[in-house]
Amino acid sequence: MSARGRITLLYAYEKGRQPISKLLNERIYSCTLCGKCMKNCPLDIDIREIIYHARANLQESDKERRFLRYIMKLMMRSPNLIYKMYHFIYNNIFIEAIKEKINPFKIELPQKTFREKFNVITPQRKIGRIVIFSGCAINYIFPHIGESLIKILFKMGYEIIVPKGEVCCGTPFRTLGLENEAIKLAKKNVCLFNKLNAEAIISLCPSCTLTIKNDYPKLIGESINNIVDATYFLYNRMNIKLSEMKNVKILYHQPCHMKYGIGIENEPIELVKKAGYDIKLPREHKCCGFAGLFSLSFSELSNTILNECMNEYAKEDYDLISTTCPGCIIQLSKIINNKPVLHIVEILEDAI
Repeated sequence: MSARGRITLLYAYEKGRQPISKLLNERIYSCTLCGKCMKNCPLDIDIREIIYHARANLQESDKERRFLRYIMKLMMRSPNLIYKMYHFIYNNIFIEAIKEKINPFKIELPQKTFREKFNVITPQRKIGRIVIFSGCAINYIFPHIGESLIKILFKMGYEIIVPKGEVCCGTPFRTLGLENEAIKLAKKNVCLFNKLNAEAIISLCPSCTLTIKNDYPKLIGESINNIVDATYFLYNRMNIKLSEMKNVKILYHQPCHMKYGIGIENEPIELVKKAGYDIKLPREHKCCGFAGLFSLSFSELSNTILNECMNEYAKEDYDLISTTCPGCIIQLSKIINNKPVLHIVEILEDAI
């Protein structure tokens, strides 16, 4: 189950020495695609891309995730309809066991999505235009995080656009081997966002940013121009006076796709320090085990990784955990009940 082990299995499969089997599929689909192995690889091998291609080749034989693929294809056709159906079903079901199946993370979904609530926000004195790539998690689960970003950008003097036609970045589809679907989504997003004249396209999700920056050129030969992580943009452009030092200790959880994927490490920490907070990294970086659909497909392994992460964090003294990934917020909130888990832009909004 190491990177080298998986590559060896795939080489044997390619040469006809390793037949397709349930165990082979489990080995290939159980990779979290965190990217740590690529960061450490002396030969600079694009292991994530190899795993993606392998999953595309193995999807027909992979029965374990057949239902997940079916759901994802439904969501691709009409995500807003699925969202409204979920609301109706969940609010009208009284059997807790069924609710647990529908909502394994116990997430309270808002009545309105982020893209339903916002479109164009213009300040009196405009210094430029920013477009927000909200991503599915912000749009459907955490619109308040997107709202925090809007308030910060508005205070800075930016006009903000939230495009209605945005679709999923494609990450969940690639993780299931649905390569053709991911290509269609990538083309839609590139066509939409590259028509908009903006100083930057800002994303609140490192997985979306990584997929758009790194995967789109491989999938369709182009990407969304000027896509950038929200905290990186704010670190370089923040022009607002922030409040004084606060007596709050923050532990920063580094998302894997932020650290190993897009290579942003210190900027979010320095940004929060500018806001007057005491923030630090844990002694050892740990993956939270979310990894998108991995947490559903391999729930036991996901929870094991999460518990290892929290055992490490138990050694630290902190009042709240902050991160830059909506997925990490979902995962960490499963086990942390006594302390807040916040996106960094929420902390910055509070400082303003």
